[in-house]
Amino acid sequence: MSTCDAINKIYDERKDFIIIGLTGRTGSGCSTVAEILKTPKFNKLHLNSPKEYDFKSSEERKYSILYKYASHEGNWNPCLW
Repeated sequence: MSTCDAINKIYDERKDFIIIGLTGRTGSGCSTVAEILKTPKFNKLHLNSPKEYDFKSSEERKYSILYKYASHEGNWNPCLW
């Protein structure tokens, strides 16, 4: 197996699963995040659309990047408990 093939295989396997650990005290939002992650379809989250340009903060830019990625067909997969 070539180095390129090996690297591609590693990245392909990364798409199959992810482990997320939610920790926090009572009222910190862990349960809210867990409910969001269980949502079956991205459009059922009813999130605000992100700005396309003229970001005022890095948080706005991060939100836009994450929103675009998660909303792309096939990228949202609900967590199974």
